Amino acid sequence: MGRKQDSFIIIDREKKQKTKFFYYIFFAIIVFICIYVPFFGMNLRYQTESFLRTAFEICGTWILTIGGIMVILGFIGIFVRMKGWVAMLLFGGIMIWIGSWLMGAPFTAFDIFFSGGSGGSNGGGGGYH
Repeated sequence: MGRKQDSFIIIDREKKQKTKFFYYIFFAIIVFICIYVPFFGMNLRYQTESFLRTAFEICGTWILTIGGIMVILGFIGIFVRMKGWVAMLLFGGIMIWIGSWLMGAPFTAFDIFFSGGSGGSNGGGGGYH
């Protein structure tokens, strides 16, 4: 009976330490929002945007490259009767679609066939003018 109580106490202590850790993180986020954002919020917005744009372009480039290689291998697999060439073509096409979406290229079938402009561009500028 003594061993069971000790194990329950240890589990309870670990649980309390984890919840304290999350409270510290929550408190740090609140302090950051209250102090940093009112003074430097716009700058933070543009820095976050440039960081995410760069990260998405790098990821999109890698995914496009890998998807292109998979499509090429799938087409080669048709002629050399490689097992799994259909999967290579499908996954390669999906990766090209995801990579072009991450890079901002108009490559989706919906944009190409159903948009007002040609080739997926909507032709209009931003704003009300």
